[in-house]
Amino acid sequence: MARDGRGRDLDRIRQQLDDEANKKLNLALRGREKIFGESEEQAQSTIEGREARLSSMSSSNPCGPGYEHITAPTSGKTDVLGRPRPRAYYACYSLDKEMEVLVIGMRDGSMIQYDGVDPVLWDILKNSDSTHDFITLYLDGAPWSKTDYSNLPRKRPEEFQLGSGL
Repeated sequence: MARDGRGRDLDRIRQQLDDEANKKLNLALRGREKIFGESEEQAQSTIEGREARLSSMSSSNPCGPGYEHITAPTSGKTDVLGRPRPRAYYACYSLDKEMEVLVIGMRDGSMIQYDGVDPVLWDILKNSDSTHDFITLYLDGAPWSKTDYSNLPRKRPEEFQLGSGL
């Protein structure tokens, strides 16, 4: 019986140690939320946001500051010699999620701009196998316009309006 008593005592001590560890973890997470205003799930999205901001500042970003960019997914279309010949070379999405601008850089050097594209669609494109299939499935019939680097929106227009002073 002495052994059973010791086993119960050890179990109780282990439980107390586990409870203490959980309390410390909960306090640390609560402190993080108070300091940074974010939960653990939001912290992960903050890391993703940081990655997107770094992508935006990259000198190789064809859309420039304010846009996250990827190499356009391609299904492997080839020319008559068997060389890769994708229609789209890159895709960019505005970091200012309220703008919701998707830009696709085409083979001929032109840029196609879609306004009002939900951020969820950007995530779908990033995980897609083909830009063409993505456009066919999700953006077919959506309004688009040809644009160029200098005409890409960088911020919402109302942010540039000056207030009236006396």
